Amino acid sequence: MRCGGRFQQDAPELVIHCAALSHPPVCQKNPELARRLNVDVTSLLADLAQDIPFVFFSSDMVFDGRAGDYEESAPANR
Repeated sequence: MRCGGRFQQDAPELVIHCAALSHPPVCQKNPELARRLNVDVTSLLADLAQDIPFVFFSSDMVFDGRAGDYEESAPANR
């Protein structure tokens, strides 16, 4: 059974997505895997959960912590 079919069969009321490949050296060594897990899986889950609440946890690696209380639209510290 395809992922979407199983998702519909189970009919969750909420999705909490907190899985990721978040260790920078591993991501840098395996960029295709990092993209597949961090972008593609997240996109698929968001599509599947379009009619139910979807909670997504992001890494703190993009912010330096100097300002705190970041908005989703805050620019990342590069």
